[in-house]
This record gives sequence, structure tokens and C-alpha cells, in this order.
Amino acid sequence: MTAPAAAPSIETAATTSRPVGTSRLHTSEPRWPTAQPPLDPSARSLVVVAGASSGAQASSATWIAAAQAQGLTVELVASEPGAVGAALAAATAGTRLVVAGDEATIARTLAAAIGAGLVATEVRAHLTDPDGPRTVQCVHCKAITETTAPVDGECACAGCDRPLLIFPHYSRRIGAYLGFRIDSEELPA
Repeated sequence: MTAPAAAPSIETAATTSRPVGTSRLHTSEPRWPTAQPPLDPSARSLVVVAGASSGAQASSATWIAAAQAQGLTVELVASEPGAVGAALAAATAGTRLVVAGDEATIARTLAAAIGAGLVATEVRAHLTDPDGPRTVQCVHCKAITETTAPVDGECACAGCDRPLLIFPHYSRRIGAYLGFRIDSEELPA
């Protein structure tokens, strides 16, 4: 006879800082690998984006060496969206994108890749700096803020200076978490 399944845990306002019923397992939060993924064996060329940290530089050097050993064309690109978008606009079929760095670097790069029409199977990401900055978009002024505050933490908006709660909702298209004013429900009408 099979033992009965354990009852699911119930979250209350006292046990979580998230709105009741919001599970971190069922959010849009990205889960980028902290172990370097291998190159796509079907790649014909490679666009490499690396953050500034030594971990990101080492990861990109490993990818570049592997790609060159396979005879692939390699292009190293700055992590700015315009540079990534331009490199991908000039790319041919079979080009793959790899990015290593903190959450903010990966987010900017993947948003540019989505804008250029790449699909998930054409991109590999390596989170080398899990404690580095992440991006948050303010719902009030639409400004993007980089912060090292954790998800469910607080930061000040770079645009309107409102105190924001970093909600565990992530937009891959924008490359940012949702941020909204912490005390908006307590403000006078």
C-alpha cells in the first residue's frame, strides 16, 4: 500500500514576504545555470558576450577555445544591447549566442537576442556572478534599475526614486524583474 502524499505547505502572510499563494517554483524567474553549458554541436559560428568579472572572462575564453578547436567563426561582442543586436542582425543561419556574467549582463543580452529573433535553443547562458546585479523595471516610470538586492527585496528606482519591491515576475523580452512601490496600498487615495 502506498503512503499518502504529504499535504502541500500553505503560505500565509506571516510565513512569506510574497503575496499569499505565490510559489517561487511557479514564477517566471529565470534559472540560469551556474555550471558552464557546452557549445551547441550544431553551431556554425559563435557570438560571445562576457561580463566584466574574471569568472565571466574565463567562461567566455573556454567557449572561444572550444569553438576555435571546432573551426567555428567567433565574434566577441560587448554586452551592450546595441552591440549584441548589431552582431545578431549580421549573423547567418547556424550562429549561436553564448553569454557569461551576472544576471544584469545575461538579461540585457537575452533581451537583445529575443529582439533579434533568436530562440531559446540558439542561446547558452552561464551565470558566473550569482551575487552580481539584476535588473528591475519600475511599473510607475518604466525605468530600468540595476541592483544587488535579492528578489523579494527592496531597491530605489533609478528613474522616480520610489522604493520598489522586486517581485518574482521576470520579463524575458525586457530582461528585468517587475518592481512596484512597496507601500502603494497604504497611500491615501
